[in-house]
Amino acid sequence: MKNTRKCAAALAIVANVFATGVVHAEGGATYTPGTDQHLDMQHQVGAKTFKDCGRASEADLVTHDSDKNWKPSKEIRELIGTPAPEFARDLQWVGCKPMTMAELRGRPVFVRFWYRNCDMCDSTAPMMNELESKYGKDGLVVIGIHHSKTIKGDSVEEVETAARKLGYKFPIAIDNSWSTVEKFWIHSEQRAFSSASFLINPKGIIVWGHDLGRLEKGSVAARSLHQAIDSMSTTSLHKTDQ
Repeated sequence: MKNTRKCAAALAIVANVFATGVVHAEGGATYTPGTDQHLDMQHQVGAKTFKDCGRASEADLVTHDSDKNWKPSKEIRELIGTPAPEFARDLQWVGCKPMTMAELRGRPVFVRFWYRNCDMCDSTAPMMNELESKYGKDGLVVIGIHHSKTIKGDSVEEVETAARKLGYKFPIAIDNSWSTVEKFWIHSEQRAFSSASFLINPKGIIVWGHDLGRLEKGSVAARSLHQAIDSMSTTSLHKTDQ
């Protein structure tokens, strides 16, 4: 039944594009395929994410009053308690050996999808660096997966330079095809933002998530993330013997 609804929704979108040349997103935003290479990439992979956080307005970057009462979205809540998917094979790993979720079993993992030309992702960098410095020594694996917003993709050199400027000292991977962000988060559904964050426990289960464009250090959402990590026992933050 769910697949039937997905197919029907997809056909409706295709029909609308052929009829008007315009795709309507939730909230009234519109996008005409072929007019913007950033959004073309998202449309090409079936990711109905029409807000380009790489060119977010200043209003999008301030902390809104609603953040004071932050809670995971419905889409995130649907993923809590489900197994984290395996990374796609075409991920390009930057400055480290390739990783797999299977190999990381036994250790908690924090995965953040980010983009190098995204002000919201830049504002999230201090929080990611804090996680690495505070919990990395105890076993938490922080991974930043860069998903390009252009059809041509981004080079290792471009992503490596951006990661260095942001102070990242944790593993970085490049998802130019969006195969991994699709498996983890997009699921060919409409998303307000493609950038998202997930905390995975040592058993490989998603236990926390966040789907706004920014996840700022000290915010309610960030404090919730710290609580989720702290709730794991001290022993769970160390890799178990195989």
